[in-house]
Amino acid sequence: MGLLHALTQAGQRGTQWELGELARAAGVPPLPDLKLPQLPALIGGCNLDSLAASVGPIAANAIAAQFSDPVIQALMTSDLSAKRTQLLGYLDSLDRQKDTLLGQIADSLGSEGALGTAQDTLGGIRSALGGAVGSPLGAEVLGAVAEACPVAAGLIAYAENTLDTLSGNIAGVQSFSQSLTSQLASLTSLRAAAEDALAELDAHLDILPALFTSLGGGP
Repeated sequence: MGLLHALTQAGQRGTQWELGELARAAGVPPLPDLKLPQLPALIGGCNLDSLAASVGPIAANAIAAQFSDPVIQALMTSDLSAKRTQLLGYLDSLDRQKDTLLGQIADSLGSEGALGTAQDTLGGIRSALGGAVGSPLGAEVLGAVAEACPVAAGLIAYAENTLDTLSGNIAGVQSFSQSLTSQLASLTSLRAAAEDALAELDAHLDILPALFTSLGGGP
């Protein structure tokens, strides 16, 4: 049998506190703290004769019999299997949250685009009067319009107020969109950590049969 190494969650990305901060930023529950047992490092399997010489043949045979028992093996793997189910459920919840965030980001970008179009349309009034689209009309321009046509001046003033409101709304939508994007980034990092934990857990489940085999407990 080849080298079997002890797994110590080296693949996990960050401390539990750092993962908790990621979860908080993503707006999801924290990653389950899956404390995996240390597994022994074995090179070349197990020499049962040496074991018998060390602890006595009765004890050596008892150890081999215990770990050859399918019931014992199932008990030792059941906890890991339960943790695996828990972790898969957590990954599924992260994927659902990701879909929600992506939908919200799409809606936010759509709102920003619609508001921007309305802003450009109303801004055409400024251009027609020789002003810059992004700047309010000057008092002299508004005064000249008011002197010639008070109705037009009133409507232009109303449009200017609407443009101010649109600018504020666009800024709010952009801020919300940035917040959602930041949440998505945190969620992506958290999911990567969960995938690392799943890979390590699966490695534990893969190694256990080899350990049982080293004591004569495998197929």
